[in-house]
Amino acid sequence: MIQTEVKQEICELGWKGNAFKSHKLIALLTAIELLKKNDFCDGRIYFDTSFKKTFSDFFNRFLTDTSSSCRPHTPFFHLQTSTFWSLVPLGGKELELEGTETVGGPGELCDLVDHALILAPLLSLLKVESTREELVQLIINCLREGRDQSGHRVQSFERLPDGLSEASLNPFVSYLNSLQRSGGSNENALAESQVCNAQFGTIHVKHPLADIIYEELRDPEGQHVLLTGHAGDGKSTLAMEVYKLFRDWDRVRPLDVPPGPREDTGDVSIIKDLSERDRNEDPSLLDELLKRDRRFLLVSNTGTLLDLARRHCAYFGEKDVELESRVLKAISNESGESTLSLGYIKFRVFNLARIDNMALARQVFENMLDPERWMICQTLDCRETCPIFINVNLLQSNQERAIERIFLAYRRMYEYGTRLTIRQFTEHLAYLITSGLDQQDIRKVQTQNPPPLISEYLFFNRFFGDNGREPDGSALEMKAVQEIEKQKFGDRPCPGWEHKLWLRNCDEPVMLGVDSLNTEFEKLRRHGAHESQFVGMSSDLAREQVRRMLYFLADFPDGKQGYLGQYLNSPTLLD
Repeated sequence: MIQTEVKQEICELGWKGNAFKSHKLIALLTAIELLKKNDFCDGRIYFDTSFKKTFSDFFNRFLTDTSSSCRPHTPFFHLQTSTFWSLVPLGGKELELEGTETVGGPGELCDLVDHALILAPLLSLLKVESTREELVQLIINCLREGRDQSGHRVQSFERLPDGLSEASLNPFVSYLNSLQRSGGSNENALAESQVCNAQFGTIHVKHPLADIIYEELRDPEGQHVLLTGHAGDGKSTLAMEVYKLFRDWDRVRPLDVPPGPREDTGDVSIIKDLSERDRNEDPSLLDELLKRDRRFLLVSNTGTLLDLARRHCAYFGEKDVELESRVLKAISNESGESTLSLGYIKFRVFNLARIDNMALARQVFENMLDPERWMICQTLDCRETCPIFINVNLLQSNQERAIERIFLAYRRMYEYGTRLTIRQFTEHLAYLITSGLDQQDIRKVQTQNPPPLISEYLFFNRFFGDNGREPDGSALEMKAVQEIEKQKFGDRPCPGWEHKLWLRNCDEPVMLGVDSLNTEFEKLRRHGAHESQFVGMSSDLAREQVRRMLYFLADFPDGKQGYLGQYLNSPTLLD
């Protein structure tokens, strides 16, 4: 019989707060399946093709939450928080692994971890057939039903709030939430899941480099292409866009299955993540690169690329220090484009981390706000009180100005040295729209008595990761929110405007000029001027919200736009 403590911990694996997530349970089930092959001689589990394929098979079998996606690297890493699993670092990576809280992709995992280890107490249980079968059945029951810490069945995670049916929901809201850390459901953040998600096509933006890389690879005299950048810069997504061009597919068409480590089409091969390669096959890969019978697109982070160069310096006929210096120089070019020679192998190099990506991010946001995404909401009875739909309407009816101000703030950060990746932009922009709210959250808001200020859920507050009164803890995990907090936007009030906003004897009171918000703006302005009060909100917080509303939504006449520069702590930014 299995100890009660073990049963309880297995049941807990599927729960993150109030949300059921199947990934850790599936990873544990995958490990048990793979350990069978060596009769449980040892507890070593490698993040290899067998693990990923077995995980995918189980995931497709037990998946019930359609907003989730198949990302085996995440539970592989995070199972170390259980008493079942530990991670064994690569040589020299001990301290780096110890200081790492999460991994953004399989490449980051493979750069840190050699293998996982099923710990002795669980391994002992697995070696006994009867207890192993009991464990497997418990995991399957949890996957099928969802159970609390006592093993009892709880309210299904698929259950919808009373009065709502599956047909009444806007699936685009669930998709936007899946792109965020808020709510803990950001499984769709990575290209591995995006390229197979039909919703991805609704926000995907054609990358300007896709055609350039395509032409380079199809040119008989062209070079191999090396694509690098930070995790989240969109390297894999761009590589799959190039792949679709060679297959003559629509760029928004989802793939039927996640891409393999290597995808061949015609005489072009795409390796979507060099860190996932089998290092034993390096000599064969280098020979192919040298022969040029095929043209290659290699996607790699800096560490993996340097490792490849150093490990095979003898093949290239050069010293490892010289190769390392040449690689670093190539990827550090300020323009984001350069060439690289490793021995007789030549590459055209694109480093996405050096390329301004704000135009792409802006197009993604505009796609998120496309009226077609929100047509279903127009038919729902809840639309008048739904905070998400109210927020969308506010953004759509003031789209040019609101988006301009949002990206003006991003631009200020960029020019002062803070660059966000496309993934970081995407999760923040999705959060601006939904606040991370799901259907149950919306139901609570709609039935709250007295009703909350609608500004709590609107983009000008959520931009900062709060509701105007207190921070949203999950939003604070976002890199964009962390960086925005450092900017201290609005901390330097504009004296002329402050006089108009708060002093009673002002002859020229400030009006927001946005019909749907004028009443709430005036309530907050009066509270900030100590003319009225709200329970649970200080006058300082009311004033901060008023300043935010003005920055993001007010139409400043010519000659009076100094407020914008002052708010961004950069008076000359507009110039």
